[in-house]
Amino acid sequence: MTGKTLVAPPDWLAMLLIALLFLGIAEMPSGFGLLMRIAVTGYALYTALRVFMLDGNPMVGWAFIFTALLYNPVFRIAADREAWILANILTLFLVAAERFVTKRV
Repeated sequence: MTGKTLVAPPDWLAMLLIALLFLGIAEMPSGFGLLMRIAVTGYALYTALRVFMLDGNPMVGWAFIFTALLYNPVFRIAADREAWILANILTLFLVAAERFVTKRV
């Protein structure tokens, strides 16, 4: 795509996603889990597309693609509660690092 760029998601969206991931560590109803899966998948796919379009670090792009595959709401990955808590914590740090630590292009 020549001449087109994707704007960075707003800060409030990243903060909302971080809050959802943090709340997902606690015992929540299944509807919350579906909402979190949809939000994480959408954010991860958009961020991966943006990283690849702007010639960013491909490892960051692949990390977000893996995250989108892990959280996708259509083809669910079965794991125990402790594994999902770990996934939520790692994803929380991935989103925070991408949003606040790395340089935004």
